[in-house]
Amino acid sequence: MKDEDIEQFKRFKIRGAQITIDGPPKIHDSRRISIDGSSTFDRLVNRANDLLNANLEVIVRINIDKENLEYVDELLEILRNRIERHEKLKIDFGQVSSFTEICKSIESDCYNNDQYAEILLPLYAKVLSMGFSMNKMSVYPNPRANFCCTDYVNSFVVDERGLLYRCWNHVGNEKFSCGSLSNLKDKMPTSNRNYLSWINWNPIEHEKCSSCKFLPICMGGCPDAMRNSADKDPICGTIKFNLERVIEFYYEQLKGEIDR
Repeated sequence: MKDEDIEQFKRFKIRGAQITIDGPPKIHDSRRISIDGSSTFDRLVNRANDLLNANLEVIVRINIDKENLEYVDELLEILRNRIERHEKLKIDFGQVSSFTEICKSIESDCYNNDQYAEILLPLYAKVLSMGFSMNKMSVYPNPRANFCCTDYVNSFVVDERGLLYRCWNHVGNEKFSCGSLSNLKDKMPTSNRNYLSWINWNPIEHEKCSSCKFLPICMGGCPDAMRNSADKDPICGTIKFNLERVIEFYYEQLKGEIDR
């Protein structure tokens, strides 16, 4: 990352960035392979240092599945040694899921929401014990008006051609595109069918959600996962399976200082 890149971040009021890492170098580089054969892990660590040294926020998102869970300790140790201001680095965890047909081959390697709820809090306990920060709002239950960027009015995912999507699971599949950066000067894509089909997602229309006490902090779970499910029923998020443990965790680890 060059100095001018940092200046562009500041110019456009970008406060930070999220970097996704799949494990220590031997795991990450085997999954995210660069064109020139260089280590993508090393590149991401260098970028994290550049951003943190410029006083920008960095969140490292560690994607978790059954194959790389055992390497989390090794990864955290490497990050602690190689990130110059590791105490400022926020660690978050992501659940690997096989949402699309292309990903069905890895379905057996993925945790379901119930299983993931079991391993999530011990992972965050490791993060805090090793001196990192944690993305405090990633698991704490808060009232919400929508689930994610898919059903949020002003959120879009942009691909390398400038096409706009509502969900990152759809990037590259042009039939799900709802517009393009090239025509935004004319109008926002708010009348596009693909835009409206997601923005009108309403979990209350489903009996499973309308009668559920977790609805205000769940909002029906992932809309894309629901549409891809066999019964087209909303899929409950992890918070349904570990709410009491999450509250206990925040009390013990953070002593209630959630917004400190």
